[in-house]
Amino acid sequence: MATAPSFPALTSAAQLGGFIRIARERQGLTYAKAAAKCRVSYRFFWELEHGKPGARLDKVLAVAKAIGIQLAVIPFAGPR
Repeated sequence: MATAPSFPALTSAAQLGGFIRIARERQGLTYAKAAAKCRVSYRFFWELEHGKPGARLDKVLAVAKAIGIQLAVIPFAGPR
């Protein structure tokens, strides 16, 4: 039986920003073009990619979807 792929758990805004940067660069997008594609301001996109904490969740989810990143919630399996 095949096992499900393992993905790193997000632990910071900076880590998420790194994934967004990789997706943007793979698509050959500038900050301006990526922001336009995601329908957010240049400043919001730049700050999100650089790990600024406190971004609005609805905007973060919209950027992730538009840039091609799937975010998932997986129940924590470790001890509580």
